[in-house]
Amino acid sequence: MAQVLSIQAVKEYLPALCTICASLEIELMKYHDELEKRNSFDVVYLRQKMGSQNLYEGMDVISILLNGTPYRVQELTFSRTDAIAKWWDMLQFLKGKIAECYNDAPVIELTLSNSGRITRSVGGVTLTHDFEGESSRLDFIRLLTDHVGYTATEELMKSLGFKTEKALSGAKKTVNDILQNKLQLPHGKELIDSKRNSGYRINPMYNIVRIP
Repeated sequence: MAQVLSIQAVKEYLPALCTICASLEIELMKYHDELEKRNSFDVVYLRQKMGSQNLYEGMDVISILLNGTPYRVQELTFSRTDAIAKWWDMLQFLKGKIAECYNDAPVIELTLSNSGRITRSVGGVTLTHDFEGESSRLDFIRLLTDHVGYTATEELMKSLGFKTEKALSGAKKTVNDILQNKLQLPHGKELIDSKRNSGYRINPMYNIVRIP
């Protein structure tokens, strides 16, 4: 039986998939002729940017998405079973799959200023909350916004100065409760979500745009 991922399952890994595809696009634009001559290439270089867990999870999803195509994934290596198949076509196929997920559930765009003001526009009305003076909460959002996929709990505790996981979890709840109220975010769709053994991340249904 062929493996087919639901859109909901793919959504969980959209940040990682977008990063991998963006990197592939850049590499193919820079080294198109050279890569098209090769039947395989790897993306090991993305480990440093994404972290091993996020990269491997993203590649696992891509492996399933490529079922039925002439392209394969083995750990961090792409290969093709047909030398005529173009890597650029594989990239366009993957970008189409990502677009399907975004079109199925429109992403909510928020802006975050350097001073700590986070905003959302709803029907022409701008909703805001200012985290200025709330450095730990602001740093929490900034750190997750600048990271692809999940950030490990231990890394967050060290970076943000929390002594216990309970304190970190409490900070997450406080930020989510504030923004749920001030920005009228959808109920049950927290800005910051978490997953056991993975850590914390910005919910993929939100796109935070950093502005001056």
